[in-house]
Amino acid sequence: MRTSARSRRWSAAVGMAVLAAATGGALTSPAAAEGETPPGQVPGQVDFPTQCLAPQEAGLPPADGPTTARITVDDPAPRVGDTVTVTYQVTRTPAVNPLAVDLPADVLTPTGRIVLGGAQSGEVTVVGAKRNDPVKAGETLPAVTMTGTFTVTAPGEITLAPGGYTLHTAHLLDLDTTCAAAGTPVPAPDPATDPATDPSPDPSPRTRIRTRTQEGVTA
Repeated sequence: MRTSARSRRWSAAVGMAVLAAATGGALTSPAAAEGETPPGQVPGQVDFPTQCLAPQEAGLPPADGPTTARITVDDPAPRVGDTVTVTYQVTRTPAVNPLAVDLPADVLTPTGRIVLGGAQSGEVTVVGAKRNDPVKAGETLPAVTMTGTFTVTAPGEITLAPGGYTLHTAHLLDLDTTCAAAGTPVPAPDPATDPATDPSPDPSPRTRIRTRTQEGVTA
């Protein structure tokens, strides 16, 4: 029987997540492991520097700028052997429409990866639906949501960090804009707050899922 660890609040501003496994657990973050989201931070959201390379056919220079992203999991208390569904949301990207014409709706398909570290290494491939609002020529590409799954195989702390992503557009030509992380994610500021008056964010946010043994003991 699972303990109250399952209901422990996911309280960090993260785009890196951390999974802790023994065979069941709870999702927390070192920035606010048992409390509220720190002031000035958007729950579950981070910014990281990104370079997006347009396809050669577009003739565009690299687009450098921040990606704002969020990683969430469907089960904050998995056991070893459980399959976890991970959602990778990109709410802001420096990537632009690679065509000199407007993109119609529903021609953009995102794919990406989430990097596992700590007690479990590897990558999670995430894919999104072909769905977007129209994008004018020269404008930035819209927010995307991608999902994937992985199986918890080891006890301990498992980090989930946002990796690169590709934005595929299928209009006139099939084109891939590839975006690579160029730095460490940090919590994204809440636009409703004044960053000048808020405390500095945790420079290395993590989210944790603490897993438990079959007897309900937290690892």
